[in-house]
Amino acid sequence: MTALPGLADLTLTPCGDRGLTAPGVRGPLSAPQIAALVDGAALGVRVLLADGARHRDLLAGVAHILGRDVFIAPAGADIRSVPASTGPEPVPVDRATCCRTDWLVLQPDVGQPLPTWFTLTAGMVRPRHGMVTIPLAGGLCLATADDFTVWRARAARLAPGHPGLVTIGAGTAAGDLLTGGYDGSVRHRTGEEFAAELATLTLYGRDVRLWLDWPGDPRHRQRLRANLERLARATGAVVWAPGPDARLRVADDCGDLTVSGGAWEAFRPGRAGPPRFESDRDGRLVPAGGFVVRRYRGVAAVSVPDHRYRDLLSVYPRVRPRQGIVVADLTVLDDGRLAGRCTDGSVLAVGAARLGRMLGDPAAVGRDVALLATVTGRQLDGLCRYLRHAAPSRTVHLAAPGAEIVVADDLPRVVGVDGRPGTWVRVGDDPAPRWESRDGWLIPAAGAAAAPPADPPVDWPAEQQLDWPAGPVLGPRLESAARGDRSHALTWLPDRPQVNADPFTLYVAAGGDPAAGVASPRLFLVGRLDPGELAGEVRDGWLLQVEVGRHGAVDVPASDAVAPGSTSLAAARLGAFVLPAGWLDRCRAVSALRVSGGELIGAEPVPHEPVRIRCLGAGHGIAGLPEESAVWPAPLRRYRRCYALLPVGTGPPPGLALLPRPPAPDREHRLATLRVRSGDALDVASTAARLADLPAVRADAGRLLDAGTRLLLPRRAYRATQVVALADARGAHWQLRPHGAGRSVAAYLARAVRDRHEDLAA
Repeated sequence: MTALPGLADLTLTPCGDRGLTAPGVRGPLSAPQIAALVDGAALGVRVLLADGARHRDLLAGVAHILGRDVFIAPAGADIRSVPASTGPEPVPVDRATCCRTDWLVLQPDVGQPLPTWFTLTAGMVRPRHGMVTIPLAGGLCLATADDFTVWRARAARLAPGHPGLVTIGAGTAAGDLLTGGYDGSVRHRTGEEFAAELATLTLYGRDVRLWLDWPGDPRHRQRLRANLERLARATGAVVWAPGPDARLRVADDCGDLTVSGGAWEAFRPGRAGPPRFESDRDGRLVPAGGFVVRRYRGVAAVSVPDHRYRDLLSVYPRVRPRQGIVVADLTVLDDGRLAGRCTDGSVLAVGAARLGRMLGDPAAVGRDVALLATVTGRQLDGLCRYLRHAAPSRTVHLAAPGAEIVVADDLPRVVGVDGRPGTWVRVGDDPAPRWESRDGWLIPAAGAAAAPPADPPVDWPAEQQLDWPAGPVLGPRLESAARGDRSHALTWLPDRPQVNADPFTLYVAAGGDPAAGVASPRLFLVGRLDPGELAGEVRDGWLLQVEVGRHGAVDVPASDAVAPGSTSLAAARLGAFVLPAGWLDRCRAVSALRVSGGELIGAEPVPHEPVRIRCLGAGHGIAGLPEESAVWPAPLRRYRRCYALLPVGTGPPPGLALLPRPPAPDREHRLATLRVRSGDALDVASTAARLADLPAVRADAGRLLDAGTRLLLPRRAYRATQVVALADARGAHWQLRPHGAGRSVAAYLARAVRDRHEDLAA
């Protein structure tokens, strides 16, 4: 018989009542003893035994011990040798029909089918061809013969994660990424070559999470780092990998990849934009800003999709707190894992540490949890498995499958589909239950030390006992802005947008010390009703609590408007309002809230003064000028010529002052005649005139104008601005240079710095 590479043939014979033995062995063998007969390098085992299916249980144990596939003959089939292209081949043949039949494949018991190294064709076990790949949840693994069984076992444990992440698994050796073939070959790949192997996946512009281990040799680590950078450039994707000293594992609770001993590290291609993901304190890759958790007085944690939150927005405030039990509304995924809503709107499973932070300390708020989510029978089974790892010390109560939860008399109650009281299902191993289901209510169990429903509010940990709302506040009534009201100064808003009819409170990200003004690239601020949600996005820094007077805030979606640029999503979110610069005198600071790790940890008083904007972070790169700065030349003129003084031998400045005529000669500079594209320069004079009517805006336009700068070319426009002519200072005159013209400002400045360094070296 022909031996296939990687396939071990094992001859067994019946022994006693459903026992098996091997040639030369006396007495029946156990599953571990049979497994010991197999070569450890084998990728599959073919059992040469008639009626092998009659011993399925014993041989399934062998498959589980080995972690390999075991091929057995069906019941009623003999093993016969038939001719094949590579020589005689054992195949199962049905005794009744004398026809070939396929082998039965026994796999390790991991709860789901696994990919196989071999394939079945006309009753024969045949090798596969091509590159070895193993499907991953949301990705792909490139394996070799040496690590195939390891990778497929890992893949079976990985649960679906964030839809925006593509997970790629691969081995490494000597700093290279490895791929393998079903012929047993192993190939070392550079970053570009590995990217070519992934050509079937759409990776450009996405985030790729690499599942790999770093080598120990420093030289190999340096090579692997270079290959990961090249992979990011070749695919156009942000490539995430664990830090060199970190280790990856699949968490038992959430089924996601977690890093221990380090954090995730990003390898970014050019112009990748702001990060969409970040490494959190649990070692997972989560959307930037993490999870959004809203808190109410009677509902400890709400983290659900927007549509459910909108449906229950009026219900959460009605729930009355009860000592000894925590009420929460979290998302239950199809496989039963508990999940929370992330800042990007996605829903992601939460691990044990994150779940504990959401629900609070069991010793302080009670070990029992009442979930407002409804589940199916399949979800309930998965939830039980999830809670054994994620919250073993908690007892969770939820509505029985098919029932729903309503809020009656300020408490959650289970109601069946027929409208009659339903039953709370208890999940947990507590031998002495503290709460029980009765007539659809959760009530203290007989003999348990639980307080009645009218007990004082839950005693939250210290970081929750601060003077701000424990949950989001309903937004104010809206009405159209008054006719004849002064301008809000935003060209993208209608003259009479939908504004707040009554005073209310908003929270804005301060972007630094609130006393210096709220940093903003534009002439408006985006405020939120929910400080906890905003804190999760800010992560570390300050929030400013703002008291908004009547007609001081704009509801952008209700005004049928769209905010410009990257602020469009933030201004359109549920519970978001825009505070225009022209109306900031109607908004007063109340307090500054300290944020650490996405949590609100303290509050400090601030002067009760109107809110001010500090111009910072605009896309043009000029600090002190807003994104809405007037531009030059006007759109009707494609190009304009002007003059500028270029530094000699120093780095590129953040901006160049543009002049209408040549200034007096200056030996520290060269005079350049520039060809400026329409809209590339900033009109400082026009911007200063506009900002003069906005006292709430702290900008540098007036200071620049006083210094004589009327036009300013930002650094981002250097590549598009052409140097038409260059001149050096010669006494009281400018003398044209014969060379240097025809290049961009960026190219000229880079060349000037190189020449300066060469002169110093000489």
